[in-house]
Amino acid sequence: VMLPPEQVPKAHRHLERPVYELRRALYVHSDSGGFWERRCEDHILQCGFREIPEWQSCYWHPTFRAFSVVFVDDFKMAGPKGGVAQCWEALRHAKGNHPGIKMDDPAPAARYLGCEHRSYYEPSPITGKQVHCMEWDMGSFMEQRV
Repeated sequence: VMLPPEQVPKAHRHLERPVYELRRALYVHSDSGGFWERRCEDHILQCGFREIPEWQSCYWHPTFRAFSVVFVDDFKMAGPKGGVAQCWEALRHAKGNHPGIKMDDPAPAARYLGCEHRSYYEPSPITGKQVHCMEWDMGSFMEQRV
């Protein structure tokens, strides 16, 4: 990368248009999300998750029966309560050459990929037992696009 003149170190100001190695993705770089996803994926796999080949950025943890989807810095996870908690904990801790992922505590699903998420329980039409349902409302997303 080329730095703005005011950011060039004093020792290099005699050089004409010095170039520096970019060691971290810039937030506004067109592929910064891709760089982060690759780094993140390495750690997710080290934590025992397996890729789901047909679904990019989706992972399955066979031991804890947890499904996770990652979009840049937004993580979603579903599965048995205890297993999900253990998976969140594993993602936060170092594995191999990865320092772990700094993240907020998990929160109920609210907004993801422009959709509002609503969670509720209702009787299953098959068994009659209460089941957890998730509804995605794309109304606000569509309004923003019009």
